Amino acid sequence: MSAILKRKPHILVLAALIIVFLIISLSLYTKTSAVPGLPFGGFVSRAVFCPSCGVVLVVGPPRGGNFLVTPLTVLYEYGQVRPGVWVLGDYRPGGSCISCSEIGGGKGGSIIQCVSLITVTGTVNFMGTSL
Repeated sequence: MSAILKRKPHILVLAALIIVFLIISLSLYTKTSAVPGLPFGGFVSRAVFCPSCGVVLVVGPPRGGNFLVTPLTVLYEYGQVRPGVWVLGDYRPGGSCISCSEIGGGKGGSIIQCVSLITVTGTVNFMGTSL
């Protein structure tokens, strides 16, 4: 019986440490998906392919800018990622893309040169398009 009484202080200290750890963990926890995205929408006048990350859409008014569409972007309705369609969705600020272009070819094939860094208004979370 005395051995059980001797172990109780250790169990109480362990339980107190677990409770303190849980309180600290829960107070530091933030859900990133709860942060709402910023709205955008307009006519897509240009699309620039970025081999490293996706496609940059140049969107005109009413809420335009350069928006990066990645493989993680959720596409609704017709899923058109090209010039000539209307888009509506939300984005998170930030992002960039390196644009590459073919500059010529020789006997070995074409030469691709990555020349420009495109800074974007934001990265698209989800987007719906017209036909």
